[in-house]
This record gives sequence, structure tokens and C-alpha cells, in this order.
Amino acid sequence: MSQVFYTPQKAWIALEANQLTVGLTREALMGDIVYIELPKPGQHLEKGKPCVTVESMKAAVEVCAPVSGTVTAINETVFDDPDTVTTKQAWLFKLDIDGKADTSGWVSD
Repeated sequence: MSQVFYTPQKAWIALEANQLTVGLTREALMGDIVYIELPKPGQHLEKGKPCVTVESMKAAVEVCAPVSGTVTAINETVFDDPDTVTTKQAWLFKLDIDGKADTSGWVSD
């Protein structure tokens, strides 16, 4: 069973074993989504470095990698219906963690 955490960037993270699933909460953006940029599968992310950009009519959010690791999957359905990013809390990408996840600074569900 996964644990769910929230970051100060308004991202949600489901942690299960050595894998994270990352998405955005409804509070992260307001208005219609107009642009999404996700990391590529196989891409290595460094903790604290920007890896996702989501822009709405009223705001833009850059999500930083919550941990270092390798992207194993992206949710391509968000490109077909971008508003699902926040209205349904759709996941954005999955990440295999390098080492152990440091959850300090995250708030648990």
C-alpha cells in the first residue's frame, strides 16, 4: 500500500517501495491548462531540480523532482485532456528512486 505525501509546491506524491508517483493538487493551478511539459521516460532527475512545467491561463507551476531517480513512465493522457491534471489529481510521472526517499518537508496524508 502506498503512502501519500504533499510538498510545499502543491504536488502530491504516492510512495510505494522504491517508486514514486507524482501529480499536482487542485490548489496548484487556477484556470484552464494551456501547456504541459513532462520529463521523458528513462530520464534521470536530480532532487530539487525542475522537471515538470504546467501553465494555466492564470499561473505557471514548475515542479521540482522530490527525489533523485529515473523516470519510468509518464501519463500521456494529460496531453489529450490537460485539465485532468488538477481536476482529477491525475498522476504526471513515475520515478524509480535512487537510494532511499527523504520525505522530510513533505506532509503525509
